[in-house]
Amino acid sequence: MLAERIVRAWEAWRHESEPGSTLPQEHRADATVGAPAPGETDLTTLLRDMRPELDERRYAFVSVSPATVEARKPVYLGRFHEAEGVTLILEPGEAERLGAPTKVHWARITLAVHSSLSAVGFMARLGAALAAAGISANPVAGYYHDHLFVPWQERQRALAVLQGLAAAASAD
Repeated sequence: MLAERIVRAWEAWRHESEPGSTLPQEHRADATVGAPAPGETDLTTLLRDMRPELDERRYAFVSVSPATVEARKPVYLGRFHEAEGVTLILEPGEAERLGAPTKVHWARITLAVHSSLSAVGFMARLGAALAAAGISANPVAGYYHDHLFVPWQERQRALAVLQGLAAAASAD
């Protein structure tokens, strides 16, 4: 049963990348499978040039059924299919509209450096610095940039930690 749910989630995602999909061509599955991901891979350069940018909007993480996503067509920043449901990253008002209100809000910090999906150690270094400050972080990798979701009330402190890490890398 679990395997069937994973297969259905995979097929739903794959459908979005097929010809005729509403996704723009540049966002469809890459035909160069096995090719190195573009972007920076050098850890020192990534740390030095990360340029963390704070998005002032609040976000929520919710899990809803695939049927809810299909029927209600939510506006979301991110989506990930899991066996238990569809995780959405969206604004709290949209979560309420879906019937999935949440009191836990997150801030998004985008790392403006064009990082490669193949980069090694970048998230580990950022996670270690934030953990040392007692700040939880949920990373999301985009094709061009990495994003960190930190507790809303810790956003300024998290930004300062990341800026300090970048400054230290620049000084080396």
